[in-house]
Amino acid sequence: MHAWREEGDKASPLAVSNIIARDPLMTALLLRYLQSHKHRSQTNVVLEVEQALLMLGLEPFFNKVVSKISVEEMLSTQTPALIAALRVVHRSHRASSYAYYWAVRLLNLMDAENSQKPRVRNVVLADRLARHSAHGWDDAALPDDYSEIGGLLHMSVEDVMNIVGFEGSSA
Repeated sequence: MHAWREEGDKASPLAVSNIIARDPLMTALLLRYLQSHKHRSQTNVVLEVEQALLMLGLEPFFNKVVSKISVEEMLSTQTPALIAALRVVHRSHRASSYAYYWAVRLLNLMDAENSQKPRVRNVVLADRLARHSAHGWDDAALPDDYSEIGGLLHMSVEDVMNIVGFEGSSA
């Protein structure tokens, strides 16, 4: 993050937001800062890192929000805790990526009418797939996940396995 600060005008908001989104501490700091410093005209809660960074701007972010310590630095002497934290972060990023891809495919990312139907299944199935594939592609629950995802996306099990990056010779 400090390297991006040095880049100044060359820093891309998208590139910086991708880094922030991978650090739960930085994400929490950014969203909390923006929420506590929101303008009177802001009526919605900001929940996305990209949106928060664009609203705040890079310079104020680097000057007022950037953490002095990272999760890795904070847990550097507690290896088991660091490993567990990084696994959870990795799994949540995978689930988030799956959920986003499927929501775009369903064209209902902002459709409130479907909030109790496909969007919920989308997130549940993305989380389930991330958990079941976290230690490899041989978990016994994965075939059921592929089938349910295929039903949600109107795709074959083979197509689902291709889009999620299945790495194996059999399901």
